[in-house]
Amino acid sequence: MKQIILLKVQMRKEQDMLESQRATALNWNEAEVVGKIAKINLHHHFCGTIDFDELRVCTNRSSGKSDYIQVLISHDLLPLGLAEGDKVWMMGKLRCYPYAYQKRVHTEQEEFSKNFLFFSCKEIEIVSEDEQDVNIMNLQGSLYKKENLRITTDGKEIIDFILRVKRKTGKYDYIPCTAWGENAKIINRIDKWTNIDLNGKLQNKSKYIYNFRNGMEQETKLCKVAVRLLIKVGDNSNKYFR
Repeated sequence: MKQIILLKVQMRKEQDMLESQRATALNWNEAEVVGKIAKINLHHHFCGTIDFDELRVCTNRSSGKSDYIQVLISHDLLPLGLAEGDKVWMMGKLRCYPYAYQKRVHTEQEEFSKNFLFFSCKEIEIVSEDEQDVNIMNLQGSLYKKENLRITTDGKEIIDFILRVKRKTGKYDYIPCTAWGENAKIINRIDKWTNIDLNGKLQNKSKYIYNFRNGMEQETKLCKVAVRLLIKVGDNSNKYFR
């Protein structure tokens, strides 16, 4: 009996490995933000010989609430004369710091709180004050993990999940996401490693204390991607849309 159980466990591991290998194609990761500079932290850190600055960019939702996005950008790309209060347009990618937090202010399940998202900026321009705020995340990856489907007090379905997105370097970003309504039902039905193309926006969820390597602590906000649209799920775009 014990041998049968061990055999089933081994078969399950092999199946997960095969499904994981199917999901290793290079994924799409594109982010666009228009918002106001709330804070500038010059010479935030060095990566090799590259000097990185940190920006806090505020984008407003249609509901009137605001989201503060942490942006890391090479100092060489920073526009001359950029100041707090300026409005900027940025293009880049979502990245994550895995296992980044030493101290949690608000507790969540460990699997869905250990990845700290930031915006890796590749292009930036100062724009007019009248420019409309933009918060667009286009992601392609595979379903890595999901929570159980929940129902809110007002009867809406909600589910949290992690999208695994592959980089050009072969490494992965594990992006925490939240889906509502019909999108939540679709995510609840699909299996691990199912390919997903989605459109969403980066939203603040919880506060954390981030512990840097130099010993300094900084309060920041945990972000998740709120799913607007599931563009494609699985190999057949119509398979789960029933």
